[in-house]
Amino acid sequence: MTEIEKIAYAKEFLDRLADGVSPIDGTAIPEGDIVNNVRVSRCLFFVSDVLRQVIENGGINKKRYSHLEVTPEQLAHFRYSDTPLKVSEIIERVKECSGNEKARLSAQRITNWLVSIGALAETSDGYTRRTRVPTESGSELGLIGEDRTTSSGEVYCMVRYSRKAQEFIIDNFEAILNA
Repeated sequence: MTEIEKIAYAKEFLDRLADGVSPIDGTAIPEGDIVNNVRVSRCLFFVSDVLRQVIENGGINKKRYSHLEVTPEQLAHFRYSDTPLKVSEIIERVKECSGNEKARLSAQRITNWLVSIGALAETSDGYTRRTRVPTESGSELGLIGEDRTTSSGEVYCMVRYSRKAQEFIIDNFEAILNA
């Protein structure tokens, strides 16, 4: 059975459950069963519709997001800022360049690449918080680490990207996307 066939099979099960019918034997599911709760049923119909989209798109749910595709010509229109930006602001500006504001690009993709080239280093408080901080070479590239404090008093490092760092990221954007 192919992956698409498995997804279609799972969708049939969800459809039957959402309709209050056992997918195993076709009998009505008792009225008091959790599957007949209106919120659960709506959720099952929602997931069934997502699976329908996946099937129609050959295994990919493309309805809401598409992966970011941006050409060097489009990136030439990137709006650089003399004020340091957060990585999320860089992503929004790249999306503007691409003309596809719903495209998906995670901040983690950029920061993972910066870790891989030694511009950021991962640190941990030893318990739960993992953070990334600029290395010496990252600082030379224009990455700025700023200590911030959460409402609960935890201190963490927020990385900001100077204009020099923004230029470095845009100049290496193809490498980031291919990493």
